[in-house]
Amino acid sequence: DQEDAGDSVKKEYQDIVQEHEIAKTHQHVSLTELWTKREHSVIRRGMILGCSLWAISQLAGINTIMYYGASIVRSTGIEGGRSFDIWITVPLMSMQLVGII
Repeated sequence: DQEDAGDSVKKEYQDIVQEHEIAKTHQHVSLTELWTKREHSVIRRGMILGCSLWAISQLAGINTIMYYGASIVRSTGIEGGRSFDIWITVPLMSMQLVGII
């Protein structure tokens, strides 16, 4: 079993080295080139979309609701242990998933 783990680690290390070598041969793109050159429009659109989604989720406070959700429910007077905190978060996450879809 340890030999399998050792082989797994060696394979992962070889993969990392191979990816590093491939990355060294590729051309680096500066942020200025990304915004100004036409051939990077697909990457630029993806980056704008990803950054926009991140900013909207942060500004909307969804992460705060998810983090403090169990505390908010507890403040209504409902009591429970540690497992209650986990189980009360499940409906909150489900509602968030419905909202995202």
